[in-house]
Amino acid sequence: PTAVINPTAGISLNIRPSSRDDDGSETYDVTISDIPADGQLYYTNSNGDTVLLDTTGDTVVIEDYNNSVTGLYFVPAENFSGTVNLKVQAVSKEDGTTGTTSPMLNLPVKVIGKADLITN
Repeated sequence: PTAVINPTAGISLNIRPSSRDDDGSETYDVTISDIPADGQLYYTNSNGDTVLLDTTGDTVVIEDYNNSVTGLYFVPAENFSGTVNLKVQAVSKEDGTTGTTSPMLNLPVKVIGKADLITN
């Protein structure tokens, strides 16, 4: 049987890029890397749809990310427990201009294993 994945039951990632310009007109391109094999990232887009991001190559770029994002979830590989050390970078964009890319930040995500249910 194939496991059914509920993205919103995954681990919420609270990524909040910021700059000195606080009028809300900027968006960011957020890059998340070092995503482990079989790990999945889900993002709730502006239409309210939660979509699976393509993590092939262990990196995703979420364009036009803003701080009102409430739905970014990491779902680890089945039966994984331990710490996943994601890397995060952002670059600001406004009115056709692009800022300087931020330093790479570590985002440790602790995954606590759960015992399987006994079904017999």
